[in-house]
Amino acid sequence: MERSQARSQSIALRMRTVMLLSAILASLVPAHAFVAQSHALRTSNVAAPLIRQSSPVTMAQNNNDLVDDLVDRAFAASVYLFPITDGFQYGKYLYAQYEPLGAIAQVIAPAINGFDAIPFSGIIFFFGLSALSRNPGLSRFLRFNLQQAILLDIVFIIPGFFRGVNFGFPQIVGQTCSNTVFYLMVLSIGYAWVQIAQGKDANEIPIVSDAANQAIGPM
Repeated sequence: MERSQARSQSIALRMRTVMLLSAILASLVPAHAFVAQSHALRTSNVAAPLIRQSSPVTMAQNNNDLVDDLVDRAFAASVYLFPITDGFQYGKYLYAQYEPLGAIAQVIAPAINGFDAIPFSGIIFFFGLSALSRNPGLSRFLRFNLQQAILLDIVFIIPGFFRGVNFGFPQIVGQTCSNTVFYLMVLSIGYAWVQIAQGKDANEIPIVSDAANQAIGPM
């Protein structure tokens, strides 16, 4: 049993290493997508009608734009669940210390474990979100959040490589580092969700936001 668990952990570590190297290579090739946009012609010197009536076509278009905006926000917010699957583990000491937080963690843990139990789930999601972030058919707002969620996931994967390595430090040092990564996850993803709910870009996460902007380009 212990051998199978060790083998599973080894395979998971190899998969995450491949995913991390792929992300570094992908970030070296920014995808500057330029989408052609049609510009409506404006007529001039035409007398305006005395009575203006609201156009059903215009009202329908406004409703469609509103729906598209809400869908983009919902999708952009949902992609940040992906980095949580790798950052959730760093809160284990806080879960044990604070009962309310531990109760929330017990509700979330089955979903995290179920996701991790699916073979190659992390790699599939990683490359799937990466491909979507380079799709010029999506809005820049959505592509930016897709790319930023991927980069945050990488940030939370890296500390996991050092788990179990004995550097000779007291246990309190490891707990502090683990708690710090968890706090960073909560702050960064919480900030992103607040900005997305307001329809704004969550582009003020140090280093990560700049890297996401560079990866997707100006358009």
